[in-house]
Amino acid sequence: MVAAAGVVIVALTGARHSHGGGCGSSHSSTSGSTSGGYEAGTGSTSSGSTSGGYDGGTSTSGSTTSGSTSSGSTSGYTSGGGSSRSAMGDIKINGCQYNGAGSLKTTVSATNSSSTTKYTYMLTVKFTAPGGKDLGTRHPSIPYVMPGRTDSTDVIQYVPRDAAVSGTYRCSVTDVQRTPLS
Repeated sequence: MVAAAGVVIVALTGARHSHGGGCGSSHSSTSGSTSGGYEAGTGSTSSGSTSGGYDGGTSTSGSTTSGSTSSGSTSGYTSGGGSSRSAMGDIKINGCQYNGAGSLKTTVSATNSSSTTKYTYMLTVKFTAPGGKDLGTRHPSIPYVMPGRTDSTDVIQYVPRDAAVSGTYRCSVTDVQRTPLS
């Protein structure tokens, strides 16, 4: 059984100056497709992502890797790289919490950086257990985000009993499709 004993807010790492796929501007003018991205983990300061991104997290074991603890979930991090019109740059991932009872939850928000166009954001969110076991991928959307506004969605992944161990759980946005609406 895993019990949440503490929370850790860890330092930013990753693709602030990445040459990989994270927070990139490799998007077309209509879809804004990018790959790479953000990660929120539970207790580790290494990103574990080969394509870049940001990493933050909470700890289910109570260990402090960055020297800073508090209660609650971690805050998400916004893009430091890429164009302000980049689809990945509009996305923020807020925490990655294992509840100890079989589910892992993250909240993903999209801030429409346009001043004139409304968008629907289609996301790919990947969930990983400690040790790197893939728990699954979800494909939520955040529809009809008005110019200059922020909307969010909760994304929940089932954690099988054999993967429910103490350590670093990761929730990461690995792809974003931004579709303009008229």
